[in-house]
Amino acid sequence: MLGSSEEIEVIKALFAASSDVDVVIDGTSPWQLFLMRLASLTRAQTSSLNFKHDGASIQWSIGNSARAIPTPPRNNRVYSQIDFAGDDAQPLRTLKVAINAQSSAVLTIWRDHDDFRAVATSQLSALSPYIGQALVTWSALATERETAALTQKLAKKRGLGWVSIDLTGRVLRQDINARAMLRDLKTISIGAGGNLNFHDTSTAQNFSHALRAVQANAPTKPISLCENPRLEMILTKPDDSATVIGCLQQEPKATSLPVKSLAKYLDLSPSETRMAALLCDGNSIKAAADQLGWTIETAKSCSKQIYARAGVNGQTGLLRKVLNGAIWVA
Repeated sequence: MLGSSEEIEVIKALFAASSDVDVVIDGTSPWQLFLMRLASLTRAQTSSLNFKHDGASIQWSIGNSARAIPTPPRNNRVYSQIDFAGDDAQPLRTLKVAINAQSSAVLTIWRDHDDFRAVATSQLSALSPYIGQALVTWSALATERETAALTQKLAKKRGLGWVSIDLTGRVLRQDINARAMLRDLKTISIGAGGNLNFHDTSTAQNFSHALRAVQANAPTKPISLCENPRLEMILTKPDDSATVIGCLQQEPKATSLPVKSLAKYLDLSPSETRMAALLCDGNSIKAAADQLGWTIETAKSCSKQIYARAGVNGQTGLLRKVLNGAIWVA
């Protein structure tokens, strides 16, 4: 069992690596810091950890990363170079840990010349119960962060964000989407202490009314924060929570969608697609024609082609198809 201060530092480095997913500081990852600690403890020149998970292989190493990783025949047993290639092989100690039916890890340390001390074997063996647990934690956190990143990306495409507010109206946290939406607004700002500063009295009053209503479990109206592009916030309060969540919705703009993607979605030409996007954003045929530099007759003729090729009934049908379609999250 690991017990010395240096051995305890190795365990601490291992579980620090398990929680810091994909963090790299000054070119060094937390897993490499763990391997550095282990190499210092065992007096190794090279150390590596190879993790096989769901058919993929991830390797972290320090020292000579070109060294071939041995494959121990049994789990939870420390092998030396004698078990693989004879006495003249480079000194090593290696340990294989089975995590589950689909995952395993191999931890290996090497020395360039003299063999390891006898204690190195017991030090490596003592890590066996912890390696699997640390990698399970790392994998679970990696999956959660990947899922969160995808969810946030989809929310951004739909113009969604959130802020966490205390019962006095002070912002405690905000997601990256909300931060981007609020950053350039001229109608609202967030002070250094998190206080919301509304630049017009009407918006400030609407927010205060909504904050009081949500604390009393009463229905609330959306608060208009900006008209162009339209941005609204609605306050909700989770049960038994001391905070309020401000959910933000920014008006989606079809003209922000990639022309090629929208053209494919509606089966239109690029010029028809630009016209369709303007119509979806609420422009009249005349306003769309002016922005495109077309005559009104050309715009009217094009709009008819757009409705026919997109399989919709007029501008309302086109708007409904685009705004309710999966094109926003493609």
